[in-house]
Amino acid sequence: MQGLDDLGGQGRKRRITEEVRSRIIALVKTVPPGPLRWERTPSASRTRLT
Repeated sequence: MQGLDDLGGQGRKRRITEEVRSRIIALVKTVPPGPLRWERTPSASRTRLT
């Protein structure tokens, strides 16, 4: 069956390049700098929501 392997252009086009995609994936795999900590926001303290 001729032409079945010629299916290029299917689906939505990528919005970012492969280089940018690779950089994002590498960044997500790294440990964030500094300690992770949760803080109350000033507005939450004032409204006693915490």
